[in-house]
Amino acid sequence: MGHLAEDKLEEILQKTGNPYYKEVTLETIKERYNIDISQLSNRKVSSKRFDYIMEKNGELYLFESSYYTSNGSKQNELSRSYTEICKAINNIQGLHFIWVVDGNGWKSSKNALEKAYNVMPDVYNFSELEEMLYA
Repeated sequence: MGHLAEDKLEEILQKTGNPYYKEVTLETIKERYNIDISQLSNRKVSSKRFDYIMEKNGELYLFESSYYTSNGSKQNELSRSYTEICKAINNIQGLHFIWVVDGNGWKSSKNALEKAYNVMPDVYNFSELEEMLYA
């Protein structure tokens, strides 16, 4: 389901008309934008690859997408991990972390998603993301 979520996210980003790139690593961000977010490597995500990065009005938006058809422990771990990543990224001026999460599997993991939603300013499902980007 991961690739389906990435494909849906790419479809939405294409419609914005803003430049975006797929599967962007920390190293690529440093090389392309001269922005060092190597502090993420201290959180054991040195090989971190973001699904997409989009440029808009001089700001950079780093996207992760998740879609779950069933529940499991992965949602809880992903919520914790993305919350930490968000804190690090959003402390850098001009960078924003957006997590797009959708699917019925989250219904049974509402607590984990609610915790992330209360900490992260940009958690959306696909419909909400489209509304936000096209507004």
